[in-house]
Amino acid sequence: MTSRKLQTLWDEEVETEVYRRTIKVMEKISYKYSINLKLLLSEIPNPLNFCRGFKKDGSPCIARAKLNGMCGSHIDQPQLRGPIEMVSKNNEGIRHTHNLTECIFKPGCPACEVSRKGFRELRGIM
Repeated sequence: MTSRKLQTLWDEEVETEVYRRTIKVMEKISYKYSINLKLLLSEIPNPLNFCRGFKKDGSPCIARAKLNGMCGSHIDQPQLRGPIEMVSKNNEGIRHTHNLTECIFKPGCPACEVSRKGFRELRGIM
């Protein structure tokens, strides 16, 4: 083996071991602070392009990724998506006067009242 190939092989092995140790630390953080492990692992650097999938036992896969950050075994596994953002404006630019996580419709809220006009009460339908 040439020294260049040996250096490349050494660097890859070091990166693999660093990634394995990072996964172990992230698993501890996930357990201790009740944070989703998939979310934590999506934030760590992945220079050698390891698989972002998870094995059946729940542990992260450390095979090389082939397509979209997944190896051949996990290519069909659902990908982690970002959170859904709820906007506090309706289509007409009228703002809600309450937090949308409290309730979807609040009587007296101008944006709710405008959007309610398009809906019919169940009592009138039945």
